[in-house]
Amino acid sequence: NDNDLLSSMEAIPQQHRHQGEHEPIRTSLLMELTDRLGVLHDVLRFFWKYDINITRIESRPCTMMEKFDFFVDLEGQTGDDSVDQLLRDLKNFDGLDKLLILDKKEV
Repeated sequence: NDNDLLSSMEAIPQQHRHQGEHEPIRTSLLMELTDRLGVLHDVLRFFWKYDINITRIESRPCTMMEKFDFFVDLEGQTGDDSVDQLLRDLKNFDGLDKLLILDKKEV
């Protein structure tokens, strides 16, 4: 129902709505994680810790056994304090075997 959609949109405070001229910059990461129980949960805790919004996440089996590749788009860019802290923690995380930071993109 269109009225239900409209009323739910009206419930979102104005500062949380995306504005055309101020769309967030997104950064893409490729993380190669060891395939073990709870590894994705452990990684996602870092995003929660630094209040970083994930806009897309996709997983694929890696060509090497016992590994998974995770492609993650996040709001923010290198140089932002929270993103830099996230990347530092990810680089030091035991379950992460590879971390590639792909180009930032404006959406």
